[in-house]
Amino acid sequence: SDPRAPQYAGRIPVVWVVRTVAVQGSRLAVGLLSGKVLLYELREGPTRVGEVQTPGPLERLRFRGGRLWALRIPGHRVTVLDVADPAAPFRVGDFDDDDQEEFFARYQGVMRYAPDGPRVTRYRLVPVAP
Repeated sequence: SDPRAPQYAGRIPVVWVVRTVAVQGSRLAVGLLSGKVLLYELREGPTRVGEVQTPGPLERLRFRGGRLWALRIPGHRVTVLDVADPAAPFRVGDFDDDDQEEFFARYQGVMRYAPDGPRVTRYRLVPVAP
């Protein structure tokens, strides 16, 4: 197919106000303004397989490894969710302030690029010696 001419493939009815989505492999996470996260399996069409409530309204979702990070409005609180078993997701914990930077950072190989005011900060990721 031509990426310049995408074809409409349908809708996933949710009922509530959808604020953000994240996709990893065959999994779709739908974040609602209410703070609820709906989890879908996409292999054979979207099938809702689980849900979990966060403590507040959501701004953005992002998969990192086997976990789902949920940036909450107004953007100073991050809730980490374990979604390894999408039928039984659970809240791992919450973090404050600068953890939101993880939502805006990008990676290429061992390099991490993060917005930092009027500049982009680069980090080289190196393994920690045992």
